[in-house]
Amino acid sequence: MRTGDARRDAALARRAEEARRRLAQKAAEREAQRPVCASCGTKFTDDRWKASTTVDWGRGDSHPHLCDDCKTGALEVERQAEQGERDRQEQERQEAETRQASQKASGWLRRRRRS
Repeated sequence: MRTGDARRDAALARRAEEARRRLAQKAAEREAQRPVCASCGTKFTDDRWKASTTVDWGRGDSHPHLCDDCKTGALEVERQAEQGERDRQEQERQEAETRQASQKASGWLRRRRRS
């Protein structure tokens, strides 16, 4: 913006340059504080950064130290482990029922043979 006054124009230019430097400094400081994923080292996006620091009592971020991709992978691994544990427990329950049924059947046959 030129006003025709050289000194005023120079002062305005200095102020504008100083404002640009301050903004650049603030942006650099913000980037220096931006967290990175503990798994892959990728810098968090603004949305992920906000989500990881938001306090939602009782339902907070389950993996605040991971980026979206790594968090998705970790949640899938946890889901598969839980499903595997449920499957293992179901199999153990079925095996126990089978053992009980075979013990009952063999007990009935033993009593029958003795009589």
